[in-house]
Amino acid sequence: ITDNGVGNYTVNFSTAMADTDYVVLGNVQSNTPVMSVNTKPSVRTVNAIAVGAGYTNGGSGFVSVDTDYVSVTIIR
Repeated sequence: ITDNGVGNYTVNFSTAMADTDYVVLGNVQSNTPVMSVNTKPSVRTVNAIAVGAGYTNGGSGFVSVDTDYVSVTIIR
């Protein structure tokens, strides 16, 4: 896992996927109840997926924040 900055991570696969047809599920643990994990489909490759942790700020977009825990599950 590469930490690219506040709430911005890249999960690198030790073995490449056959293709990019996989599902990414995420969860965060934080004191803020509106937190979520989003994926960045434009950065989905057979070698890695970019994920972000944060919250949606009333129409002004996704606000990235660091949280205590970020969990990601990849299903193929």
